[in-house]
Amino acid sequence: DAERRLLGHKVQSLQEEERMRLSRELHDEFGQRLTAIRVDAAWLAQRLKDDADAQPVLQGMLAQCAAVQGDVRGLLARLQPLAGVGEEAGGAVSVATLAELLQGLAEGWRKSGSGALRVELAIEARRDRTMPRDLALALYRVSQEALTNVARHAQAREVTIVLRWPDGSGAIAWSVADDGVGLADAGAALRRGNGLAGIKERVWAFGGDLALRPARPGQDRPGLELSATLRVEAPQG
Repeated sequence: DAERRLLGHKVQSLQEEERMRLSRELHDEFGQRLTAIRVDAAWLAQRLKDDADAQPVLQGMLAQCAAVQGDVRGLLARLQPLAGVGEEAGGAVSVATLAELLQGLAEGWRKSGSGALRVELAIEARRDRTMPRDLALALYRVSQEALTNVARHAQAREVTIVLRWPDGSGAIAWSVADDGVGLADAGAALRRGNGLAGIKERVWAFGGDLALRPARPGQDRPGLELSATLRVEAPQG
């Protein structure tokens, strides 16, 4: 069992390495090309500053370039949320840093789409405590995937992410609960290899098991709660 968990941990590491490679390519290729387009559009706008018909088009081009650059920066942040974090502190990430990243994730969902999904975050742990970098990344990823699932399938209005790490404990309890339509067949959903399966694999790699249950049993909209307890000491190898 320990060997299987170690293998799962290594698979997650390979996935993160691929995300890192993609983020570098996006940064190098899109960043350079978009900057060149913005420079050209700004030059044209200056040359045609007296052309009343051309100016709205050129200003629109500049605005669109700026918007795309913002989208790329957001994508890079999602691909590498811990870029530069924990690399100079023995691989440690503080609770405060993870909380900030999760808050940013929550804010992103609040501002996306119709804005109908309200995301709340509760961190029950001392902010100065630290955890291994790969565990912090796993907690970010499972939260990210859980929110994506809620937005796509749950028809929910509210979702809450909770992290609990009592003093003296060697494990962190994580949960995400929504007020949506619920899940009729959790086993089938896990077997389909969708986002829930990815969450289960990450949790399992850190010594935990993913539990799925109604967040509000007996109600017309029972919602769904995902929960797991992840060991603070990550597998080594």
